[in-house]
Amino acid sequence: MRILLTNDDGIESPALELMRDRLIDLNHEVYIVAPKENKSAVSMAISIHDGVKVKKIDELTYWVDGTPCDCIHFCLEKLFKNKNIDLVISGINMGSNLGYETLYSGTVAAARLAHMKGLKAIAVSYNCLNPSIQELELCADYTVEYANKYIRKDNDGYFVNYNIPYPVKENLILVETQIGNRSYDNQLNEVEYDEAGIVKYHYKGILKDDLIDEKYDSVAVRNGKISITKLKTL
Repeated sequence: MRILLTNDDGIESPALELMRDRLIDLNHEVYIVAPKENKSAVSMAISIHDGVKVKKIDELTYWVDGTPCDCIHFCLEKLFKNKNIDLVISGINMGSNLGYETLYSGTVAAARLAHMKGLKAIAVSYNCLNPSIQELELCADYTVEYANKYIRKDNDGYFVNYNIPYPVKENLILVETQIGNRSYDNQLNEVEYDEAGIVKYHYKGILKDDLIDEKYDSVAVRNGKISITKLKTL
């Protein structure tokens, strides 16, 4: 298969190279096109005002000085204009994408746009911000195993948001879920003033998640299971 890897954590994410190597070992043709820098929580933003700069790292790897959705547009309109892509994998993201935060996620947005363009796509996240290489390797194993099943299904009507619990371990159970109302109360904390009277604030989210039914994505992950949420583009 010809597989595209992207993310919102940026081209320096160790998960990209790890996933690529794992897929190449299985004789897939694998491309990486990812943002130059971290672009978390940009959702489906595109760089319509600034334009998009692209750098070719090698024949199979590019960075885009823009958003995850800029990466998908570049792939489909320039890089792969006359080629077919069998599967897009967005991730492995550092940190979960559960509940309402899927609406903000650049990781999920890249998979959503790919699916809107007629491609099969999976957004993959691991519920840990600083995973070890060993953890990422196991996450990659789960991702590849699920991707092989997903690609064989009649799944044109949906893409998948795939969340792996922390700590990842062998023989995890997969649960089909739906998005729950997991959200955050964002407290904007005053950070500093400047001479022009401008105040800088940072978000410090307080998680709200009192769901208990495992049909919801956040509950399944909290209970140590892999959450598989089928999502439509609209």
